[in-house]
Parts: sequence; C-alpha cells; structure tokens
Amino acid sequence: MTSTSAARTTRSASRPSTPTSASRGSALCQRPVSTSRHRDPEPLPYDAARAPEIVGRYDNDAITLVVDVAAGGTGLTLAAGIKPEIRAGSDDEVPADYRPESIGLLPGDGDEYIVTSGGLRGQRGFFTRDATGAVVGVDLAGRLFARAPR
Repeated sequence: MTSTSAARTTRSASRPSTPTSASRGSALCQRPVSTSRHRDPEPLPYDAARAPEIVGRYDNDAITLVVDVAAGGTGLTLAAGIKPEIRAGSDDEVPADYRPESIGLLPGDGDEYIVTSGGLRGQRGFFTRDATGAVVGVDLAGRLFARAPR
C-alpha cells in the first residue's frame, strides 16, 4: 500500500458516521430534497372527439397493447398482453397480462399519457404520429409499439 492510499484509507475510516457542520456545508449548495411525496401529473378531462384517433391495437415483437374507450364512454383504457405465440413458446413462466387500466392524456402538445389505475399505474408514454398527423404508434415505459392494421 502506498502512502497516498494509506492516507485515503485512514481519512475514510476516521470520518464520523453522522454529518458535522463542516461536512454539511457543501450540502447547503445542493438542491434541497423534498420531503413531500412525488405526485403524478394531472391528466386532461376525457375528450370523446379525440379518442377515435388513439383507440386501436398496437404491437411489438412480444406484446400487444389495446387502447379502447372505457365502459360507459367515460375515459380511455390500456390493456397489455403477451402474444399467445410467445406465451406458448416459452419454457419459463410468463407474467400475467394486464387487464384494461385507465389512462389519461397529459397537457401539452406531445401526445403524452399516464396510466392512472391498476398494476401499471404511474407508467407514462406517448403516441407517435406520421407526417400526416395520424397516430401510428405508442410508447409505454420506453417500449415502442406500432399500430396494427384495422
């Protein structure tokens, strides 16, 4: 061990486990930590006129998402399921599908949404559009899904 690494070891070992006024000084320049709980953004009210452009089936290589109008026409839902051929071909236990969960569109012009109920609650994503403005895909938690033909 060199004298430099011995000095580092000694200093680390001799530091108190509770902050001192000297060690807290640098923390005063850092961004304050909030003690309140993180809150998800508030979605926009349901817009029945906008729903048809979003409703549909979206696929990637292993999962299908279905965006639909909730029973009673009061909002949008998103269901996620592993494709039957993936489920059938797996030697491992595959997680259960997610039943339709409420989603809400978020304010702004980015076609973003948030899942507001169920096991996917808090997951965020966005819809993608082509050059004509038609919705052609959806992102859910970083996974991209292409709109399936009707």
